[in-house]
Amino acid sequence: MADLNQAFLYDAFNMYYQKGMEAKAAGNVALARSQLLKASETLLKLAALSSGELKKARADRAMRLFEIASSFDGGEVRQVSKGGQTATAAKTSAPQGDDPDLTKWAAESVPDVRFEDVAGLDDVKKAITERIILPRKYPDVYKRFRKKAGGGILMYGPPGTGKTFVARATAGEVGAKFYSVKCSDILSKWFGDAEQNVRNLFETARAQEAAVIFFDEFEAIGTTRDGSDPAMQRLIPEILAQMDGFEKHEGTLLFIAATNKPWMLDSAFLRPGRFAERIYVPLPDEAARRYMLERYYRHLPVADDVDFVSLVRRTDGYSGSDIHELCEQSKQPGIMRAIEKGAGDYEFITAADITAAFDRVRPSVASGDIGRFEQFRRE
Repeated sequence: MADLNQAFLYDAFNMYYQKGMEAKAAGNVALARSQLLKASETLLKLAALSSGELKKARADRAMRLFEIASSFDGGEVRQVSKGGQTATAAKTSAPQGDDPDLTKWAAESVPDVRFEDVAGLDDVKKAITERIILPRKYPDVYKRFRKKAGGGILMYGPPGTGKTFVARATAGEVGAKFYSVKCSDILSKWFGDAEQNVRNLFETARAQEAAVIFFDEFEAIGTTRDGSDPAMQRLIPEILAQMDGFEKHEGTLLFIAATNKPWMLDSAFLRPGRFAERIYVPLPDEAARRYMLERYYRHLPVADDVDFVSLVRRTDGYSGSDIHELCEQSKQPGIMRAIEKGAGDYEFITAADITAAFDRVRPSVASGDIGRFEQFRRE
Protein backbone atom coordinates (compact mmCIF):
# COMPACT_ATOMS: atom_id res chain seq x y z
CA MET A 1 0.00 0.00 0.00
CA ALA A 2 2.84 2.39 0.84
CA ASP A 3 4.39 1.85 -2.61
CA LEU A 4 1.04 2.58 -4.28
CA ASN A 5 0.64 5.76 -2.25
CA GLN A 6 4.12 6.92 -3.22
CA ALA A 7 3.49 6.19 -6.89
CA PHE A 8 0.19 8.12 -6.80
CA LEU A 9 1.75 11.10 -5.04
CA TYR A 10 4.78 11.08 -7.34
CA ASP A 11 2.55 11.20 -10.43
CA ALA A 12 0.42 13.93 -8.87
CA PHE A 13 3.51 15.97 -8.03
CA ASN A 14 4.81 15.72 -11.59
CA MET A 15 1.43 16.79 -12.98
CA TYR A 16 1.19 19.86 -10.72
CA TYR A 17 4.82 20.76 -11.31
CA GLN A 18 4.64 20.54 -15.10
CA LYS A 19 1.41 22.53 -15.25
CA GLY A 20 2.88 25.14 -12.94
CA MET A 21 6.06 25.60 -14.95
CA GLU A 22 4.12 25.69 -18.23
CA ALA A 23 1.79 28.34 -16.81
CA LYS A 24 4.76 30.33 -15.56
CA ALA A 25 6.36 30.24 -19.01
CA ALA A 26 3.08 31.38 -20.55
CA GLY A 27 2.79 34.29 -18.12
CA ASN A 28 -0.27 32.91 -16.31
CA VAL A 29 0.86 33.90 -12.83
CA ALA A 30 -2.28 32.85 -10.98
CA LEU A 31 -2.31 29.33 -12.42
CA ALA A 32 1.46 28.95 -11.96
CA ARG A 33 1.17 29.93 -8.30
CA SER A 34 -1.72 27.55 -7.70
CA GLN A 35 -0.11 24.56 -9.38
CA LEU A 36 3.33 25.04 -7.81
CA LEU A 37 1.81 25.34 -4.35
CA LYS A 38 -0.05 22.08 -4.94
CA ALA A 39 3.21 20.52 -6.15
CA SER A 40 4.94 21.70 -2.97
CA GLU A 41 2.24 20.29 -0.72
CA THR A 42 2.18 16.96 -2.59
CA LEU A 43 5.94 16.68 -2.36
CA LEU A 44 5.84 17.20 1.40
CA LYS A 45 3.33 14.36 1.70
CA LEU A 46 5.70 12.23 -0.35
CA ALA A 47 8.60 13.22 1.91
CA ALA A 48 6.62 11.99 4.91
CA LEU A 49 6.56 8.51 3.34
CA SER A 50 10.30 8.58 2.62
CA SER A 51 13.41 8.24 4.74
CA GLY A 52 17.07 9.24 4.83
CA GLU A 53 18.54 11.42 2.09
CA LEU A 54 15.45 11.07 -0.08
CA LYS A 55 13.22 12.44 2.69
CA LYS A 56 15.49 15.45 3.15
CA ALA A 57 15.80 16.07 -0.60
CA ARG A 58 12.04 16.05 -1.07
CA ALA A 59 11.36 18.31 1.91
CA ASP A 60 14.04 20.79 0.78
CA ARG A 61 12.67 20.96 -2.72
CA ALA A 62 9.10 21.34 -1.48
CA MET A 63 10.20 24.43 0.42
CA ARG A 64 11.95 25.85 -2.64
CA LEU A 65 8.85 25.37 -4.76
CA PHE A 66 6.75 26.98 -2.03
CA GLU A 67 9.03 30.02 -2.00
CA ILE A 68 8.93 30.31 -5.80
CA ALA A 69 5.16 30.02 -5.93
CA SER A 70 4.65 32.52 -3.12
CA SER A 71 6.94 35.07 -4.77
CA PHE A 72 4.49 35.78 -7.61
CA ASP A 73 2.67 39.10 -7.60
CA GLY A 74 -0.60 38.70 -5.80
CA GLY A 75 0.48 35.46 -4.22
CA GLU A 76 -1.48 34.70 -1.12
CA VAL A 77 0.42 34.10 2.06
CA ARG A 78 0.52 30.35 2.67
CA GLN A 79 2.07 28.13 5.31
CA VAL A 80 3.81 24.84 4.68
CA SER A 81 5.21 22.58 7.38
CA LYS A 82 8.56 20.83 7.04
CA GLY A 83 9.73 18.52 9.78
CA GLY A 84 7.42 20.06 12.33
CA GLN A 85 8.41 23.62 11.43
CA THR A 86 6.21 26.11 9.63
CA ALA A 87 7.45 28.46 6.94
CA THR A 88 5.56 31.56 5.87
CA ALA A 89 6.18 33.44 2.64
CA ALA A 90 5.06 37.03 2.21
CA LYS A 91 3.80 38.64 -0.98
CA THR A 92 6.38 40.07 -3.32
CA SER A 93 6.07 41.90 -6.58
CA ALA A 94 7.92 39.58 -8.97
CA PRO A 95 9.00 35.98 -9.43
CA GLN A 96 12.28 35.12 -7.75
CA GLY A 97 13.55 32.81 -10.48
CA ASP A 98 13.10 29.37 -11.95
CA ASP A 99 13.17 26.08 -10.11
CA PRO A 100 16.92 25.37 -9.80
CA ASP A 101 16.74 21.59 -10.05
CA LEU A 102 17.42 21.34 -13.78
CA THR A 103 21.18 20.98 -13.87
CA LYS A 104 23.50 22.75 -16.28
CA TRP A 105 26.43 20.42 -16.85
CA ALA A 106 29.97 21.72 -17.16
CA ALA A 107 32.96 19.49 -17.79
CA GLU A 108 36.25 19.55 -15.99
CA SER A 109 38.98 20.52 -18.43
CA VAL A 110 40.99 17.62 -19.79
CA PRO A 111 42.63 16.07 -16.68
CA ASP A 112 46.40 16.42 -16.40
CA VAL A 113 46.95 12.84 -15.16
CA ARG A 114 47.84 9.81 -17.26
CA PHE A 115 48.05 6.05 -16.81
CA GLU A 116 51.72 6.38 -15.91
CA ASP A 117 50.55 8.19 -12.77
CA VAL A 118 48.39 5.22 -11.74
CA ALA A 119 50.15 2.75 -9.47
CA GLY A 120 49.72 -0.84 -10.63
CA LEU A 121 46.26 -1.89 -11.93
CA ASP A 122 47.80 -3.11 -15.19
CA ASP A 123 44.76 -5.25 -16.04
CA VAL A 124 42.48 -2.27 -15.55
CA LYS A 125 44.60 -0.01 -17.73
CA LYS A 126 44.88 -2.70 -20.40
CA ALA A 127 41.11 -3.16 -20.62
CA ILE A 128 40.49 0.58 -20.90
CA THR A 129 43.28 0.98 -23.44
CA GLU A 130 41.73 -1.65 -25.69
CA ARG A 131 38.21 -0.28 -25.26
CA ILE A 132 38.79 3.46 -25.76
CA ILE A 133 42.40 4.49 -26.40
CA LEU A 134 43.51 2.20 -29.22
CA PRO A 135 40.28 2.71 -31.24
CA ARG A 136 40.97 6.45 -31.27
CA LYS A 137 44.57 5.92 -32.35
CA TYR A 138 43.80 3.26 -34.97
CA PRO A 139 40.21 3.84 -36.15
CA ASP A 140 40.78 2.22 -39.58
CA VAL A 141 41.99 -1.03 -38.01
CA TYR A 142 38.98 -1.28 -35.73
CA LYS A 143 36.66 -0.43 -38.59
CA ARG A 144 38.14 -3.15 -40.78
CA PHE A 145 37.62 -5.72 -38.05
CA ARG A 146 34.17 -4.30 -37.24
CA LYS A 147 35.18 -4.10 -33.64
CA LYS A 148 33.00 -1.86 -31.49
CA ALA A 149 34.71 0.71 -29.33
CA GLY A 150 33.64 3.13 -26.62
CA GLY A 151 30.63 2.22 -24.53
CA GLY A 152 30.37 1.58 -20.85
CA ILE A 153 32.85 0.39 -18.26
CA LEU A 154 31.95 -0.69 -14.74
CA MET A 155 34.75 -0.54 -12.21
CA TYR A 156 34.05 -2.26 -8.92
CA GLY A 157 36.09 -3.03 -5.87
CA PRO A 158 36.84 -1.91 -2.31
CA PRO A 159 36.75 1.79 -1.46
CA GLY A 160 39.97 3.74 -1.73
CA THR A 161 41.51 1.69 -4.55
CA GLY A 162 41.76 4.53 -7.06
CA LYS A 163 38.70 4.06 -9.27
CA THR A 164 38.11 7.81 -9.57
CA PHE A 165 41.77 8.43 -10.33
CA VAL A 166 41.71 5.78 -13.08
CA ALA A 167 38.65 7.44 -14.63
CA ARG A 168 40.37 10.84 -14.67
CA ALA A 169 43.53 9.29 -16.10
CA THR A 170 41.46 7.70 -18.87
CA ALA A 171 40.10 11.09 -19.86
CA GLY A 172 43.63 12.49 -19.73
CA GLU A 173 44.97 9.74 -21.99
CA VAL A 174 42.48 10.47 -24.78
CA GLY A 175 42.28 14.23 -24.31
CA ALA A 176 38.60 14.02 -23.35
CA LYS A 177 36.46 16.38 -21.32
CA PHE A 178 35.67 14.82 -17.95
CA TYR A 179 32.16 14.91 -16.49
CA SER A 180 32.21 13.72 -12.89
CA VAL A 181 28.84 12.91 -11.29
CA LYS A 182 28.54 12.17 -7.59
CA CYS A 183 25.61 9.81 -7.30
CA SER A 184 25.14 10.66 -3.62
CA ASP A 185 24.08 14.14 -4.80
CA ILE A 186 21.56 12.91 -7.33
CA LEU A 187 18.58 12.70 -4.99
CA SER A 188 18.95 16.27 -3.81
CA LYS A 189 19.86 17.73 -7.22
CA TRP A 190 17.71 15.74 -9.56
CA PHE A 191 14.50 14.74 -7.84
CA GLY A 192 11.46 15.52 -9.98
CA ASP A 193 13.51 16.25 -13.10
CA ALA A 194 15.78 13.21 -12.99
CA GLU A 195 15.11 11.94 -16.49
CA GLN A 196 15.56 15.36 -18.10
CA ASN A 197 18.78 15.98 -16.22
CA VAL A 198 20.16 12.63 -17.35
CA ARG A 199 19.33 13.54 -20.95
CA ASN A 200 20.96 16.95 -20.49
CA LEU A 201 24.13 15.34 -19.17
CA PHE A 202 24.51 12.89 -22.05
CA GLU A 203 23.55 15.43 -24.70
CA THR A 204 26.12 17.88 -23.35
CA ALA A 205 28.80 15.18 -23.36
CA ARG A 206 27.93 14.01 -26.88
CA ALA A 207 28.46 17.54 -28.16
CA GLN A 208 32.16 17.27 -27.27
CA GLU A 209 34.77 15.84 -29.60
CA ALA A 210 35.58 13.32 -26.88
CA ALA A 211 34.07 12.98 -23.42
CA VAL A 212 34.17 10.71 -20.39
CA ILE A 213 31.13 10.60 -18.11
CA PHE A 214 32.04 9.24 -14.70
CA PHE A 215 29.43 8.16 -12.14
CA ASP A 216 30.84 7.53 -8.68
CA GLU A 217 28.92 5.51 -6.06
CA PHE A 218 26.82 4.12 -8.90
CA GLU A 219 24.89 1.81 -6.58
CA ALA A 220 23.14 4.94 -5.25
CA ILE A 221 21.09 5.20 -8.46
CA GLY A 222 21.72 1.86 -10.18
CA THR A 223 20.33 -0.31 -7.42
CA THR A 224 17.73 -2.96 -8.19
CA ARG A 225 14.27 -1.54 -8.85
CA ASP A 226 12.38 -4.21 -6.91
CA GLY A 227 10.18 -2.25 -4.52
CA SER A 228 12.18 0.91 -5.08
CA ASP A 229 10.89 4.46 -5.04
CA PRO A 230 8.90 5.65 -8.09
CA ALA A 231 11.59 8.22 -8.83
CA MET A 232 14.15 5.43 -9.27
CA GLN A 233 11.69 3.44 -11.35
CA ARG A 234 11.85 6.26 -13.91
CA LEU A 235 15.49 7.19 -13.57
CA ILE A 236 17.05 3.80 -14.26
CA PRO A 237 15.30 3.25 -17.64
CA GLU A 238 16.48 6.68 -18.78
CA ILE A 239 20.11 5.86 -17.93
CA LEU A 240 19.76 2.52 -19.72
CA ALA A 241 18.32 4.23 -22.80
CA GLN A 242 21.22 6.67 -22.89
CA MET A 243 23.72 3.82 -22.57
CA ASP A 244 22.01 1.96 -25.43
CA GLY A 245 22.78 4.92 -27.70
CA PHE A 246 26.53 4.61 -27.28
CA GLU A 247 27.06 2.70 -30.52
CA LYS A 248 26.49 5.97 -32.43
CA HIS A 249 29.46 7.53 -30.66
CA GLU A 250 32.11 4.83 -30.83
CA GLY A 251 35.49 6.04 -29.68
CA THR A 252 34.22 9.50 -28.71
CA LEU A 253 32.08 8.89 -25.63
CA LEU A 254 32.88 6.67 -22.70
CA PHE A 255 30.64 6.03 -19.71
CA ILE A 256 32.46 4.85 -16.58
CA ALA A 257 30.67 3.87 -13.40
CA ALA A 258 32.34 2.99 -10.12
CA THR A 259 30.80 1.08 -7.24
CA ASN A 260 31.82 -0.51 -3.98
CA LYS A 261 28.69 -2.69 -4.01
CA PRO A 262 28.27 -4.27 -7.45
CA TRP A 263 25.89 -6.93 -6.13
CA MET A 264 23.33 -4.18 -5.48
CA LEU A 265 23.07 -3.11 -9.14
CA ASP A 266 19.94 -3.71 -11.16
CA SER A 267 20.44 -6.75 -13.37
CA ALA A 268 19.61 -4.66 -16.47
CA PHE A 269 22.96 -2.86 -16.11
CA LEU A 270 24.82 -6.17 -16.18
CA ARG A 271 23.35 -7.43 -19.43
CA PRO A 272 25.63 -7.63 -22.51
CA GLY A 273 25.90 -4.36 -24.39
CA ARG A 274 25.48 -2.08 -21.39
CA PHE A 275 28.77 -2.28 -19.55
CA ALA A 276 31.02 -3.77 -22.20
CA GLU A 277 33.78 -4.14 -19.61
CA ARG A 278 33.33 -5.03 -15.95
CA ILE A 279 36.65 -4.50 -14.26
CA TYR A 280 37.62 -5.50 -10.75
CA VAL A 281 39.85 -2.87 -9.11
CA PRO A 282 41.55 -4.72 -6.23
CA LEU A 283 43.67 -3.56 -3.35
CA PRO A 284 47.16 -2.56 -4.51
CA ASP A 285 49.59 -5.42 -4.95
CA GLU A 286 53.18 -5.42 -3.73
CA ALA A 287 54.58 -3.55 -6.74
CA ALA A 288 51.84 -0.92 -6.58
CA ARG A 289 52.36 -0.38 -2.86
CA ARG A 290 56.08 0.10 -3.36
CA TYR A 291 55.41 2.61 -6.15
CA MET A 292 53.00 4.55 -3.92
CA LEU A 293 55.33 4.63 -0.92
CA GLU A 294 58.44 5.60 -2.86
CA ARG A 295 56.58 8.26 -4.81
CA TYR A 296 55.02 9.71 -1.69
CA TYR A 297 58.26 9.94 0.27
CA ARG A 298 60.41 10.89 -2.74
CA HIS A 299 60.67 14.60 -1.92
CA LEU A 300 60.37 14.33 1.85
CA PRO A 301 63.17 14.24 4.46
CA VAL A 302 63.32 10.50 5.21
CA ALA A 303 65.85 9.02 7.65
CA ASP A 304 68.23 6.23 6.58
CA ASP A 305 66.60 3.75 8.96
CA VAL A 306 63.37 3.65 6.90
CA ASP A 307 63.20 0.26 5.18
CA PHE A 308 60.85 0.39 2.19
CA VAL A 309 60.93 -3.38 1.70
CA SER A 310 59.53 -3.77 5.21
CA LEU A 311 56.97 -1.02 4.63
CA VAL A 312 55.69 -2.74 1.50
CA ARG A 313 55.15 -5.96 3.47
CA ARG A 314 53.45 -4.20 6.37
CA THR A 315 50.98 -2.39 4.10
CA ASP A 316 49.59 -5.64 2.68
CA GLY A 317 45.80 -5.28 2.86
CA TYR A 318 45.92 -1.46 2.82
CA SER A 319 44.05 0.47 0.14
CA GLY A 320 45.60 3.38 -1.72
CA SER A 321 43.71 5.78 0.53
CA ASP A 322 44.95 3.94 3.61
CA ILE A 323 48.56 4.23 2.43
CA HIS A 324 48.13 7.93 1.76
CA GLU A 325 46.76 8.49 5.26
CA LEU A 326 49.56 6.40 6.77
CA CYS A 327 52.17 8.56 5.07
CA GLU A 328 50.41 11.75 6.15
CA GLN A 329 50.31 10.59 9.77
CA SER A 330 54.04 9.75 9.70
CA LYS A 331 54.94 13.40 8.99
CA GLN A 332 53.59 14.89 12.19
CA PRO A 333 56.23 13.72 14.73
CA GLY A 334 59.06 15.15 12.60
CA ILE A 335 57.18 18.41 12.16
CA MET A 336 56.73 18.75 15.92
CA ARG A 337 60.40 18.01 16.58
CA ALA A 338 61.43 20.61 14.01
CA ILE A 339 59.19 23.21 15.62
CA GLU A 340 60.50 22.45 19.08
CA LYS A 341 64.16 22.54 18.03
CA GLY A 342 63.86 25.27 15.44
CA ALA A 343 65.84 23.15 12.99
CA GLY A 344 63.31 22.08 10.39
CA ASP A 345 65.87 21.28 7.73
CA TYR A 346 67.59 18.77 9.99
CA GLU A 347 64.64 16.71 11.16
CA PHE A 348 63.59 13.58 9.34
CA ILE A 349 60.73 11.09 9.13
CA THR A 350 62.09 8.08 10.97
CA ALA A 351 61.19 4.42 11.05
CA ALA A 352 59.77 4.99 14.55
CA ASP A 353 57.49 7.73 13.18
CA ILE A 354 56.10 5.38 10.55
CA THR A 355 55.67 2.59 13.09
CA ALA A 356 53.64 4.97 15.26
CA ALA A 357 51.52 5.83 12.22
CA PHE A 358 50.73 2.13 11.73
CA ASP A 359 49.22 2.15 15.22
CA ARG A 360 46.80 4.88 14.15
CA VAL A 361 46.01 3.82 10.58
CA ARG A 362 44.60 0.34 10.13
CA PRO A 363 43.37 -1.28 6.88
CA SER A 364 39.89 0.02 6.14
CA VAL A 365 38.78 -2.98 4.04
CA ALA A 366 37.82 -6.17 5.87
CA SER A 367 39.00 -9.51 4.53
CA GLY A 368 35.38 -10.67 4.32
CA ASP A 369 34.61 -7.82 1.93
CA ILE A 370 37.46 -8.92 -0.34
CA GLY A 371 35.95 -12.39 -0.43
CA ARG A 372 32.62 -10.99 -1.52
CA PHE A 373 34.23 -9.05 -4.38
CA GLU A 374 36.08 -12.16 -5.50
CA GLN A 375 32.83 -14.12 -5.47
CA PHE A 376 31.07 -11.47 -7.57
CA ARG A 377 34.01 -11.51 -9.99
CA ARG A 378 33.77 -15.29 -10.43
CA GLU A 379 30.03 -15.21 -10.91
